[in-house]
Amino acid sequence: MRDESEKEVIHRLEAFSDIVIGFSLAQLSLSLRMPEHVVDLFMGTGRLSTIGAFVITFTLVCSLWWLHHKLFRHLFVPTPANIAVNFAALGGVLFYAYAMQVLINLKFHDPYGFALYFGCYAYITLLFAYLAWYGLRARGADLPAPIRTEQGDLAGRLAILGLGFTGITVMMLLNGGNSNLGATAIVFVFIPLLIQRALIRRRKMRAAQEG
Repeated sequence: MRDESEKEVIHRLEAFSDIVIGFSLAQLSLSLRMPEHVVDLFMGTGRLSTIGAFVITFTLVCSLWWLHHKLFRHLFVPTPANIAVNFAALGGVLFYAYAMQVLINLKFHDPYGFALYFGCYAYITLLFAYLAWYGLRARGADLPAPIRTEQGDLAGRLAILGLGFTGITVMMLLNGGNSNLGATAIVFVFIPLLIQRALIRRRKMRAAQEG
């Protein structure tokens, strides 16, 4: 159980984190290049369009906010090291918006820009995964069984995202920043996520039948 002092620290950290993530969302719109013609926003270069990059990045940053909220709800343990890791992850969120700006300003022609983009997301989710697994080990025994199971699913999801995007980044770097390879390999992130979701659904159905 969390005492009042620990709850206050976590509340302040979560409020600060919300501000940083919200700022990064605002930064996304400021990162858009001024086009010569409005239609240029919607015309890609064979890889992605400016609007496409904005929508994808906005969606992923929103997903990071949701994962961060779920992490702080039960698992986050405010040790000095974990607080530092949380700040490092927030720095990654801000840099993620910059990575999108790099892609747009280079008109998606620099292949290593895609490796930077994927690598930044991998960095953030790996740090989140570390915090989740740390919290699960530290707090797992004190959590009710359903919540412990739910938080274990969250830790697994973060690990899949972190390791999957790390693998994509490494493959792109080893293959000259091949963005087409990254687009293909991203499927191998979502397949484990879909398998995990199916297993969770099956477990819940079995529990409902037994209940």
